[in-house]
Amino acid sequence: MGTRPRDLFLAIAREAKSYIPLYAEIRTLADQGMDKEFVLSELYAALEALTLPNEDEADDAIRDTMDFVVGFCSEHARIRFHDA
Repeated sequence: MGTRPRDLFLAIAREAKSYIPLYAEIRTLADQGMDKEFVLSELYAALEALTLPNEDEADDAIRDTMDFVVGFCSEHARIRFHDA
């Protein structure tokens, strides 16, 4: 059994403390056909898994990336999904 996207998103956010690597990963997954609603549910699950103290930067990275997924950003930055 492979790693859930939630675990990957969480690891990237904790490591990078920036939305940029997470944004790039989700763009790749979207290009490979991953479903938008599934990505959002996994991002929400990653947020809920942030239980360590001082994880504000990881929280910000996930929330910022969610903006690109739902389109709360400029048109050229929005992550496009095949199912949306």
